[in-house]
Amino acid sequence: MINRFTIVMICFFAGCGGPKLESVVPASGVLTYKGKPLVGYKITVFPNGDLQSASAISEEDGRFKLGCNVPGDGSPPGTHRINVVFVSEVAEGESGKETFRTLIPKIKVPKKYEAPETSGIELVVPPSGSTELKIELD
Repeated sequence: MINRFTIVMICFFAGCGGPKLESVVPASGVLTYKGKPLVGYKITVFPNGDLQSASAISEEDGRFKLGCNVPGDGSPPGTHRINVVFVSEVAEGESGKETFRTLIPKIKVPKKYEAPETSGIELVVPPSGSTELKIELD
């Protein structure tokens, strides 16, 4: 008996559709507001053109690791507009058995950062990638 996953993988490798995978480079760093690390904020980077966006949720020390095709795989290189939004709930545990934890922001940032058109922040991901990206909100 063939399951759905097998059918999807056959179609994907046969070229009959499936999601377009972006070419990405490593992209991780630290998110801060007035020099303090932000925890529980979703960073989304929006590349120019028709490339897929990449995103990550900042951890306890403000560290983030962007993912485009799958979580943490990186971002397309280039200059990207970004937005930063607080995530009020996160899933923990294995898929199908996860629990949800409600977060309360330790630091609140201005609403202007919620949209890439108003954030005023651009992130440059070099062609070789970087693990030292810095997003400083003020």
